[in-house]
Amino acid sequence: MKYLIFSILCILSLSLNAQEDHFGGVWVGEITQNEGGYRSDYYFEFHVQEITDDGVVNGKTYVKVDSIFATMDFSGRIQSGVYLQFAEKEIINSKKFEGMDWCIKRGQLMLIKVEEGVFRLEGYWQGQTEVSSCIPGKIHLKKGKPRA
Repeated sequence: MKYLIFSILCILSLSLNAQEDHFGGVWVGEITQNEGGYRSDYYFEFHVQEITDDGVVNGKTYVKVDSIFATMDFSGRIQSGVYLQFAEKEIINSKKFEGMDWCIKRGQLMLIKVEEGVFRLEGYWQGQTEVSSCIPGKIHLKKGKPRA
């Protein structure tokens, strides 16, 4: 009986690690902002650079619209093998218009299997500037290559 339980736990552990491997890499797509934001949609990249054995994730995000952009560090955690909760920590590089502030975002993304070997990350975000809350929105990403 001990061996059966041990075997089941090993199989579940391998299954969760395999799911977590799907999160790694560069995800590209768009981030939207509900009505009242600067724009309704922005180009967005989500670079998952490190995943620890206990599901802690670190990486960078990149958001761009027209001639303005921001790159931010983020950290997060994979939960139940299909959810990624993340929070941007700081802006490490940016260009913006006078009087404009970038949102430091947090949210939860869900790993969605589209077909064999093809996944998307989708979810909702909310955020904060230095002075106020941001108008929230959605994130839609697919595995891809970073901007040139």
